[in-house]
This record gives sequence, C-alpha cells and structure tokens, in this order.
Amino acid sequence: MKYTQSGFTLIELMIVIAIIGILAAVAIPAYQDYIAKSRASVALHEISAGKSSYELYVNHQYSTILTPADINLSSSTPTCTISATNPDSTGVALKAIRCHLKNTTGFSANAEIYINRSADGVYSCGTTGFPEKYKPNGCS
Repeated sequence: MKYTQSGFTLIELMIVIAIIGILAAVAIPAYQDYIAKSRASVALHEISAGKSSYELYVNHQYSTILTPADINLSSSTPTCTISATNPDSTGVALKAIRCHLKNTTGFSANAEIYINRSADGVYSCGTTGFPEKYKPNGCS
C-alpha cells in the first residue's frame, strides 16, 4: 500500500496570503470612508429631527434662550454634542441646530454639521471641518 501526501505547497500558501493582502489594502480604506460618511449622515439625522420643534419653538417663544431640550433633542448623543441658538430679530438663525462631532477620526478636530434657518423658515444644511467626500447630500 502506497501512501501519498496531500496538502498545499508553500508557494500556494504564499500566493493566497498575497491575494488576501492585496484585497485588504483595497478594502480597508474603502470601509473607513464608508464609516466616516455614515457617521456624517447619522449626525445630520440626529439634528434634523429637531427642525419641526425648532420652528414651533421659534414661532411661539421667540425671545427665550433655546436649548436642545426645548426642541426635543438630547444635548449629547454617541455621535454629537448638540446645541441650538435663537434666531435674530429678522428670524435668521445661522447654525440654528448644531452637532459637534465627538469622534473626529477622518475629520478636523472642530468638525460640525449644522442647520441654518432663513427669515422665511427655510432650512439648509452646512458643515465645518468635513472633507468633501464625507458631506451628506445637500450639505455645503
């Protein structure tokens, strides 16, 4: 009875390791970009939830100091530190609702996403410290 060895050669194993290394070199940066983009979208979603409450608050209690709790938002989430500001006498509020990112990996240290309110009640999104590729759709 003849016994034959079976298994992989060293060359075959090295080729598989090289292929895995090449795939990892491509996949890891793409995954990190995906995570950063999703964190930016989550931050926008967290502050967007306060727009309707902000509008009601502004229309009914115009002169009082505004806090996140006044517009049914938490002042701190796993993603953001949230703040809100009163509009000026014309109804304009720059950075009306603002999220300062807590984990700034991939962003600048002062990265924030915010919602502005125009005098006629139209909201727009803006960012500070965000690379262009991470900005949510519709944010400048």
